[in-house]
Amino acid sequence: MRPARYSVFLIILFAAFSFADSVRACSVPVFRYALEHWTPDAYEALVFHRGELDADSQALIKRLTREESGTRANVSVMTIDLAGDQAAKWQPVWKSFKADKLPWIAVRPAPRTGITTLLTSEALTEGLVDHLLDSPARRDYRARLAAGDSAVWILVESGNVEADNAAATALDQRINYLNSVLKVPELSDEDVANGLVSISSDDLKLQFSTLRVSRADAAERLFVKMLLGVESDLGELNDPMVFPVFGQGRALYALVGAGINDETIDMAGIFLSGKCSCEVKEEN
Repeated sequence: MRPARYSVFLIILFAAFSFADSVRACSVPVFRYALEHWTPDAYEALVFHRGELDADSQALIKRLTREESGTRANVSVMTIDLAGDQAAKWQPVWKSFKADKLPWIAVRPAPRTGITTLLTSEALTEGLVDHLLDSPARRDYRARLAAGDSAVWILVESGNVEADNAAATALDQRINYLNSVLKVPELSDEDVANGLVSISSDDLKLQFSTLRVSRADAAERLFVKMLLGVESDLGELNDPMVFPVFGQGRALYALVGAGINDETIDMAGIFLSGKCSCEVKEEN
């Protein structure tokens, strides 16, 4: 099992929640508290250009920064004019990308996450923006979370069919078991009255599901990089990996190779279904 980390933020278009936050949470399970209160940190997108951006590039940037019809993408954009006043400051960063054309975009997790791996560095194109904002797997797990799944356990395949099938079998079997035995906490009247959760105990259900994603799927290339970016060395490993994704597009930690077993799956499942606390919120 990998070391526990609670902060991976996946670019996701999600219905905006407007629930009140609080300094404490007692009876609300982690998965539900995260759904209502933990918004993802924004990725930072640096767009390098020289002179005024053309209309097409401006339209692409507007797509990245959109917040319309109750949806949002967790990415903030900074445009950097290499012919402007800040050019000298940004020249070392620009040169480090070894870019061959403009406009150029580099996307990275917010510095506060402590994750330093670039998500991507490439020419700003419509195709890139499409991949940044969405993919079939993200639409799938987003729909499941919005429909009531507590978490979607995403298996990133290694490309080794035997290893991937074994990991999927182990995961599916244990998730089915957890669905049958884990119970959610009884919500306290006080927590409901204080707005810590927007539903009643009768409507609070536990449901885990699984989803397989291929590293070879071109449509999922940036989504896979988002997941592998949770830890600095995951991109160097060729094992199947499992990421429990919950809340508004937040991943827990990676279960890798032989670490995809009953014990580690149980630990993650118990954490997600257990009572939230101030300590959990601080670690988050």
